[in-house]
Amino acid sequence: MDCNCLEALLGLPEFRVIHQVTRPQQLDLHLERRTSHLVCPRCQTCCLRVKESRPRCIRDLPILAHPVML
Repeated sequence: MDCNCLEALLGLPEFRVIHQVTRPQQLDLHLERRTSHLVCPRCQTCCLRVKESRPRCIRDLPILAHPVML
């Protein structure tokens, strides 16, 4: 499936699909933020580097009858 089509179906404009894995029972989509900067939740200033991050798995609505994991 085309990544642009998947991005349109997801409706998450701040993320882009960088990889997809189609399994028999599930569709896994690997997402990445479009912007390289983040806003600090405390002071609301722009941060140019991220101190730490962690991967997250989020279940989304099915696409073409396949369960989706973001």
